[in-house]
Amino acid sequence: MKKTHKKVFGCAGLALVAATTVFAATLPNPEASAISTLTDTVTVRVLAEVPDVNFVIPNRNATVIDANQQILINYESVDVVTIGLKHTSLDGTVTDVPDFAVLSPNYVAGEATIPVNLSLYGYGLFEFSVTGTGEYGVFDADTITINYEPLSSDLEEKDDGSVAIGIDYGTPTASRVAVRVRKKDSSEVLWGTTVTPPTNSVVIPFDTIDGLETGDYEIDVIAYDENGDIIYTKVYEHYLEVVPIPNTGSFLGNLNITKEDYMITGAVVFSILAIIGVLSIVKSRSKRR
Repeated sequence: MKKTHKKVFGCAGLALVAATTVFAATLPNPEASAISTLTDTVTVRVLAEVPDVNFVIPNRNATVIDANQQILINYESVDVVTIGLKHTSLDGTVTDVPDFAVLSPNYVAGEATIPVNLSLYGYGLFEFSVTGTGEYGVFDADTITINYEPLSSDLEEKDDGSVAIGIDYGTPTASRVAVRVRKKDSSEVLWGTTVTPPTNSVVIPFDTIDGLETGDYEIDVIAYDENGDIIYTKVYEHYLEVVPIPNTGSFLGNLNITKEDYMITGAVVFSILAIIGVLSIVKSRSKRR
């Protein structure tokens, strides 16, 4: 009886193992399944060409005195090019023109020149921005600034101690230009003059200005428009070394010496020197004897 039970259980066990093996064989390979899933979901995306746009002219942070300017840009791999303008006037007023110029290159590489009349906005700081948009919204951008002034000036120190201020007028021109000399960090004007166009040079005669001492001085160059408003200001620093000159002439003049006094004094001095010379010769001969 026991042998019969063992045979029955043994056959049942073999049957269970066989069934399990067949079931396991029908299951998919986990690694193969993962690879198949990844292969089905991976998408390869080809990147578009990178857009490129930038300013060529004028130079960055340029200072100009002529109102008529030209802006040159070049571009590549862009569909739309947008140029914006932001102008800050001398009194701080800001004018924003986001679509100052719009181009449609249609992905054709090239360059474009945009004329600008700065006088339409007035003196001040101009900030130009350019944006080039390519495929899939990818873009490139660049920025330059132009400082528009009514004139330019420079300082030249001459060998005779004077200082020359050179002036170059723009279009339109300033109404008048004032040049002033002050002690550094002082508001007191020690010397000043005003000129009008086309005068392009002002000489400051430091050697003839009374009361100057060795030290640092400031030279103001201020331009005004026809309404009297300041449209340009520049301050130069200049170091002045004053060499004291003995005033012997005034000392002798205070002695009230006449021409005859000079002649008598000269004769007396000559006589004394002649006597000393004769005595020296006599003494020299006596020693030889």
